[in-house]
Amino acid sequence: MKQFTSAIIFYMLLTAAVSSQTWQVQSNPATGHVIQIHAVSQDIVYASTTTQILKTSNGGTNWEIVLSKPWRNLKGFQIVVLQTGQHRIYTWWHTGTHYYRSVNGGISWDSVAVPGGTGYMEFFHGSDDTVYYNNSGQGGTGFFFTTNSGSNWYNYNASYGNMNAMSSMHFINGTTGFVNGGSSYTFYHVLLKTINAGFTWTPVMNSGTDGYSSGGDFWFHHTAGIGYHVSNKTYRTSNNGDNWTLLNNQGGGVHALFMHNVDRGWLGKGGGLLKTTDGCTTWVNQNIGVSNVDINSVSFVNFNTGWIAGESAHILKTTNGSGVLAPTVPPVGVSPPNNSNGHSLTPILVWNPVPTATNYRVQISVDLFTTILLDFDTVSITQFQVPSGFLNHNIQYYWRIAGVNIGGQGPWSVVWNFRTGLVGLNQTENEIPVQYRLYNNYPNPFNPATKIKFDIPEQSFTKILIYDINGKEISMPVNEQLNPGSYDAVFDASKLPSGVYFYKIISGSYTDVKKMILVK
Repeated sequence: MKQFTSAIIFYMLLTAAVSSQTWQVQSNPATGHVIQIHAVSQDIVYASTTTQILKTSNGGTNWEIVLSKPWRNLKGFQIVVLQTGQHRIYTWWHTGTHYYRSVNGGISWDSVAVPGGTGYMEFFHGSDDTVYYNNSGQGGTGFFFTTNSGSNWYNYNASYGNMNAMSSMHFINGTTGFVNGGSSYTFYHVLLKTINAGFTWTPVMNSGTDGYSSGGDFWFHHTAGIGYHVSNKTYRTSNNGDNWTLLNNQGGGVHALFMHNVDRGWLGKGGGLLKTTDGCTTWVNQNIGVSNVDINSVSFVNFNTGWIAGESAHILKTTNGSGVLAPTVPPVGVSPPNNSNGHSLTPILVWNPVPTATNYRVQISVDLFTTILLDFDTVSITQFQVPSGFLNHNIQYYWRIAGVNIGGQGPWSVVWNFRTGLVGLNQTENEIPVQYRLYNNYPNPFNPATKIKFDIPEQSFTKILIYDINGKEISMPVNEQLNPGSYDAVFDASKLPSGVYFYKIISGSYTDVKKMILVK
């Protein structure tokens, strides 16, 4: 019976942390296949058909058409998010002479003329002003770019061998980029790379009859040099695109790629959706609740919330894409004790662990979080030392923590508060002491403040802790790395009752305790 009960408890813990992702079909006014989708935030998402640009401002509850050109073949669109947080929408057409741009979320549009006639167009927008434009294939005249939103264009030749169709373009930065394409007659796949903003192009992949597809998503981790590229099949590079390896583990017919990081990502392909958690080594088919739908595009705003777009006006959303539930219980604070006083300007915040958390988020405020003074969301252990420069003397601060994992953020802890010391720590002499020493405080008895003097002969992390008569820690006026020297720390007991208190030093391997008396 005991073993059976243990098994049930283990199962409950496991299912509390892991769940299968679910996808919901979203009603929308699209006509035909949805070919691209791009999530700007959890609320704002754009999608496109061959003749429409769609938008939602409430996470997909309602969709509207913000641009429609029924007589055109819309090739694609791209969203540029500026440093200000604003975003721009760019669209382009299969045989057009302009691209269209909106700076107000699709309310209005302006058109920008592009050179080169009506060739096959592809764009990459590096910023609000910089646009790369390629119409090298199918009667076009080459590769162009502008750095002033189309007022002036510069023309380079981007053709290579028998490539007569360009299907996608991606730039890592202002000079290094890739063009994906091939022969539309033989399905000969070619990938070109430039390191001089398109002036010259070098083939980095000739994949024979592997074929290529329209579109062709890229993803790069620039620091690690790792990248992925899909064009009918999936390829990987570990040297920023100089060499590519075919990952022949999910078949052909791949239309879309979205990577969260070098390990976790999604593939949209003919007939469904796949997921990887090991750097595209293995892929797992996902149940999206709709059968036999080609997935053309994938976009996520975090590990959980994302959208997929596909045939027959299909747009689907998930809010638990990771398959992992966020922590369900809050951490519990340990130190500094709630409502305590006299702390240093760099206190160490300590809390109890949350079983399913992989890291923690810590916030500090002076006004119960109407405004946030400090916010760290990647703390990997159950303590956090406040960096110098954030806190001031004799101020009450509020702090809280929440557990975080790949599934999201859990509930906040109960808010605790502490007050920093009145004047802080002073080094009284430059001469290096010969030994550790803790002196008697002065004055003693005292009301309401007293000085605690100590010597440290070598650089060491030093704490001064205050305890009441019951051994409860009530303050930590010193908690930092100190250079050799003589110091005094002011302990402010204005909010404490009269009584006997103890102060303790911990510096390196040295420790000592003394008694003091508060008389009010």
